[in-house]
Amino acid sequence: FDFLELLVLGALVGVPTYVFTFLAPVIIRYRYPDLRGPFRIPGGWPVLIPMVFVPICIALYLIATAEQKSLIGACCFAAAGPFVYLVARWYNQRLGIDTNPPNPVDLVRARAEGNTGEPDRD
Repeated sequence: FDFLELLVLGALVGVPTYVFTFLAPVIIRYRYPDLRGPFRIPGGWPVLIPMVFVPICIALYLIATAEQKSLIGACCFAAAGPFVYLVARWYNQRLGIDTNPPNPVDLVRARAEGNTGEPDRD
């Protein structure tokens, strides 16, 4: 691989992350319609859908126009992800590190009750 091919490969490996990041506001707004956070995209669904649709179309265009060699390399890296995750999880459990994140709705409820999760400073 030369530098340009590695650059394209890196971009292709990052595309799924961008797609899921752009889909996150849609999923959160659908699953938790009453959830209020520090920021909410104004305009409702008519604004949110185009804001998500356009970047996803750009990402799909990037995938569609990439060379086959780069796509195969990106798929190999992406396929390695679950394996690396399982090894990291096994390693963390062996060390006794808690790998289960709290439920986001519980975090919102805790913040509403005044519990920030920070230790008391007396």
